[in-house]
Amino acid sequence: MPTPIGHALAGAALALVALPPPRPSVSTSTWTAVALVAGMAAAPDLDLLFQAHRTATHSLGSIVLITILARVVTGKVTASSGDAWRLAALCGLAWGSHVLLDWMGADTSSPRGVQVLWPFSDRWFISEWDVFRRVERRHPFEPATMTANLLTVAQEIVLMLPVVAGAWWIRRRAAYA
Repeated sequence: MPTPIGHALAGAALALVALPPPRPSVSTSTWTAVALVAGMAAAPDLDLLFQAHRTATHSLGSIVLITILARVVTGKVTASSGDAWRLAALCGLAWGSHVLLDWMGADTSSPRGVQVLWPFSDRWFISEWDVFRRVERRHPFEPATMTANLLTVAQEIVLMLPVVAGAWWIRRRAAYA
């Protein structure tokens, strides 16, 4: 399953494609929104602090809840209702990208996968594609674990950085079109 770095890169790519293009340059508020969406894409792993990893926070139910909460919060800080809904939907999509990437990751823990259908089902789902390497969480400071996890991060950067670069390129082209 991807690390927070892989998830954040996916969120950044999503934001760069989905946010309306600036005219003619990238504004500070755009980069703030990209950082927010990247953070939302990595946030479901906060469940590690509560020893409930890959359960409720990795589900369709959590995506809906986050979208609703984001709409309430953005409605308080955004003047336009359309902008608030756009940003809320983007936060929900970023959260959902986390669930999707974890579903496509290698997992040797038991049970394997994510509880995508929570709260309707406690069943676990995994794609078996293993696009992303496994993250080792036991003995995090042992050299073998650190090496394995660094290789995982490197693979995520190799996979996701071209996606972010492509999203940035599309955004730049749209800004000058």
